[in-house]
Amino acid sequence: MSCPSCGAGCSGCGARCSCGAGCSVCQPFFERDRTPEWERVYGSVERVRWIRESRSVASGGWPCVNAHVKPEGELPSGTGRKAGCEWIVPLTWEEHLELHQLGQRSFELKHELDLTAAARATAKKWTERRAS
Repeated sequence: MSCPSCGAGCSGCGARCSCGAGCSVCQPFFERDRTPEWERVYGSVERVRWIRESRSVASGGWPCVNAHVKPEGELPSGTGRKAGCEWIVPLTWEEHLELHQLGQRSFELKHELDLTAAARATAKKWTERRAS
C-alpha cells in the first residue's frame, strides 16, 4: 500500500505519513478510538471529516487537520488537555505544526487572523450545516 498524497509506502497502521498527509488507505484513528473524551474534543466523525475537507482559515490550503485553539482569555485547562470541539479550526498539517512551534498569538500575528473568532465562525458553520 502507498500514501495517496506522496506515494510513500504505507504499513496500514493509520499513522500520519511523513509527508504530513493523513492515511486514507487504512481506517483513520478517529473511527477507531472514540470515547466520551474523544467526543468532547472532536464532536463526531462527521465533524472531523468536514473539517478535514474544509479550507484552511490561515491560507485557504487543503487538506486540513482539526487544530484546537485556546479561547482568548481562557486559562489553561490542564496539561495536555485539549479544548472542546467548539474550539477547532481547519489548518493544513504544516500550519498546525507552525501553530504549535510559534504559539497561538505569534501565529495569529504572522497570518493576520484571530483564531478565536475563526473557531467561533467554524462552529457556527457546522451548526448551520447540521440544521440544513
